[in-house]
Amino acid sequence: MKKCLTKRARSFYPKAFITLCSISSLLAISCKKPIQNALAKTVINQENKFKLSADPSYSAQKIFTGGLDGYHSYRIPSLIRTVEHGYLIAICEGRNDNNKDYGNINIVCKRSFDDGVTWQPLQAIAGPGNYTDGNPTTVVDQSTGKIFVFMLHNDSTHYSNPDGSYLAFQPGDRTVWVCSSTDEGATWSAPVNVTSTTQPSGTAQDWIGPGTGIYKLHGTDAGTLIIPAYGRNIYSTNHGITWTESVITNGTTKSTESTIIEKLNGDLLRNDRPTSTLPLYRQVATGSLGGGFPTWASNTNLPDPASEGSVWRYNDPKPNRILFLNSASQTTRTAMKIRISYDEGTTYPIGRDIPSFGSSPGKLGGYSSLAKTADLQVGALIEYNEDTGNSSTSHRSIVFHKFNLPWIVNGATEPVGY
Repeated sequence: MKKCLTKRARSFYPKAFITLCSISSLLAISCKKPIQNALAKTVINQENKFKLSADPSYSAQKIFTGGLDGYHSYRIPSLIRTVEHGYLIAICEGRNDNNKDYGNINIVCKRSFDDGVTWQPLQAIAGPGNYTDGNPTTVVDQSTGKIFVFMLHNDSTHYSNPDGSYLAFQPGDRTVWVCSSTDEGATWSAPVNVTSTTQPSGTAQDWIGPGTGIYKLHGTDAGTLIIPAYGRNIYSTNHGITWTESVITNGTTKSTESTIIEKLNGDLLRNDRPTSTLPLYRQVATGSLGGGFPTWASNTNLPDPASEGSVWRYNDPKPNRILFLNSASQTTRTAMKIRISYDEGTTYPIGRDIPSFGSSPGKLGGYSSLAKTADLQVGALIEYNEDTGNSSTSHRSIVFHKFNLPWIVNGATEPVGY
């Protein structure tokens, strides 16, 4: 098995890196017993008994600081909670030389064992070498505990025009890879190229997520792992052994970066970033892996400045709360707002602005990622610009926010019977 994994790993990864990351993961795979799906549902149902407490709670701390730990900037967060111990893992891009989207970019992470109070030192997940590994999108198999991180890979030449513009991608330039962890993020396997089964032939530019995918809990396909992607969903029905694409035949040009949530009836809801040719509202559609997503529309309750957003189901099945976080503006990325939907993502009647971070306003905002913490609060990673200018030399950081439902509701009355 070790020989097989090493052979499939990238040739540009140093052998020492492949061996170090692979051996412990393989041992964990062979020794770890699956966690029953029924147990995963039991844990979720127990959490649903949680009621709104009397005291609102909110805190924020910078956990990735641009210019520290060997990276100029940190962007594109992905936040997950592990199954076995409920650890938090904050994953993002570590941009080596500047804050640009292409260049020498790695996937890195930090772990928290105490619900986000403290964080362990920075770990590298993928990307040694002068390459771009970006758009981290993470999904956790709730029945086995295994964590999968999807990423897009390309060489570092797509930012090298003299005027600073990006070179156009050609088919085959931007490929899809995945790595995994079976020990709650302590070690990671070497990334494996899954482009042939997860990306349409002839694709040039591509987007995976970023953020998080889902583990389906309802319907005949319960247990399926799903990663949202440009014009498609990537899924596995065998706990990540193989991955397949389900192409969205309608509306594939309506959005780029994507999020996904499961409705209580098993349907899937996409909530995506609008392209520049569309009204600046989140683009939404309901569908399934087999039946497609036939009707896309602008959700005029959710203005968006053409940026990434983050969606998370807080409760399953009842009370029915879905959380959504983005910049609630059509002109700026610095108007971050958390909202609650009680009708499966159609309306968001309750919400609250995320406070500014630090001494200067206008620096917090951009890409984000949500997760429910083991102590039944909400964790949110949000980008932070150390310099309000857009220069490529300005450092970018990521702030971890933690708050509870009473803080979001802020004295409002939640709907009855949701």
